[in-house]
Amino acid sequence: MLSERFTSKYTITPHDCWLWTAGLTTKGFGKYSDKGKTHVAHKYLYESLYGTVSPNLRLVHSCGNRSCVNPDHLVVKTAKEIANTRKRRTREELVPGVLPERFKNKFEIGKDGCWLWTAYTNHSGYGVFGWEGTTYMAHRFAYKVLESELDSGLHLHHTCHERTCVNPDHLRPMTPTAHGRGHRWSGNFYKTECLRGHSLLDESNVARSTPNGSIFRKCKACAKYRYEWDKAIEIDKRRDLEVSQKF
Repeated sequence: MLSERFTSKYTITPHDCWLWTAGLTTKGFGKYSDKGKTHVAHKYLYESLYGTVSPNLRLVHSCGNRSCVNPDHLVVKTAKEIANTRKRRTREELVPGVLPERFKNKFEIGKDGCWLWTAYTNHSGYGVFGWEGTTYMAHRFAYKVLESELDSGLHLHHTCHERTCVNPDHLRPMTPTAHGRGHRWSGNFYKTECLRGHSLLDESNVARSTPNGSIFRKCKACAKYRYEWDKAIEIDKRRDLEVSQKF
């Protein structure tokens, strides 16, 4: 019998994958803690049901989804069998306009037409998909197949503001600068005045800097005020030092 604590950590997809929703390892497998020890979730469940797996055997996901813990999707193989399978596998060519079945098994339709990625995501929350030895951002892969090849210098902006969405209809190619403006937190870009009320629309009053490749606006009037203020403080310090030295 599965414990309630374990079953609360996965959700079942239409393809019958039991997707782990708790912590993941760096390789995308589920993590589960029991009695002070951390286990790989799918292996923990499989061994709980069918007994310990020999150290020289491996559990392979027949569904291709590493976060799946459904024991029916796990096949026991030796390392040699896995290697031979990889050698026999022929390279599958991408067909423009047709998503691979393995890709389609890794997302489900959400509200507002979002295609929500249910497999591995990176630390920024974007889906990750491996294809023929190359790792792609899942939404960029979908756009490449269903729309067109994307210039490496362009970003894809999610108009739905859902990072796990891979629906090309919700993606818009943008330059990095324009992409930054499109985010909800980019309000500073649209400010017309600084905190002291000086105009930021007057180019003669605006200085621009580009640390780390990002553009920042600076109010020259405020910068001048800060410079004069710091200079006055420095003069006062010197005067106080000269007076103290006389005594």
